[in-house]
Amino acid sequence: DRKLCNLHYVRGDCLNLPVKDSYCDAILSYGVFHHTNDPLKCMQEAFRALKLNGSMYVYLYKNHEHNPLKYFGVMLERIIMSITSKISIKTGKLICLLMSPLVLVLFSWPAQLLKRFKRLEKFGYSFPLHWGSTPVSIMPDLQDRLLSPVNHRFSKKNFLRLFLDAGFSDVQIITNNTGHFGYAIKKKSFS
Repeated sequence: DRKLCNLHYVRGDCLNLPVKDSYCDAILSYGVFHHTNDPLKCMQEAFRALKLNGSMYVYLYKNHEHNPLKYFGVMLERIIMSITSKISIKTGKLICLLMSPLVLVLFSWPAQLLKRFKRLEKFGYSFPLHWGSTPVSIMPDLQDRLLSPVNHRFSKKNFLRLFLDAGFSDVQIITNNTGHFGYAIKKKSFS
């Protein structure tokens, strides 16, 4: 069993990281920055905290502007969030539970059926929550999207802009059905 002496997990506010400048070799953020009021500030904080030539790995929600079915889901999500942001978490969880059978019938189960046919498989993967099979299987995803007070979504161009505006170089972005995965390097000092 190999031990890593210099691996540390730090829990803190990504808008104000609890580390000194140029402290980290790498930073990983999976599904965090898009739930803050200022994703650019998060990227700038990561840039500040990274050592020169340090690596940044980020996953953010995409806005699905090229997928009409998921884009409709994003618009519906915004409408629902305008309601759930004004109610208690307990009531919000109940709403998600009540919505889950409808989401399964409208999205998950049709997607499951389409994915069984080679010619329709890609279309099946384009459905929101295409992997869902039971209400319980989609509850965490529904709650993450509908009960978060903030939920930004990005085009690939806007995601790239976040990296560049924060000062990163050598940006690489891979986009799939769920979102954007970005990698970049800090090539210059924090200014």
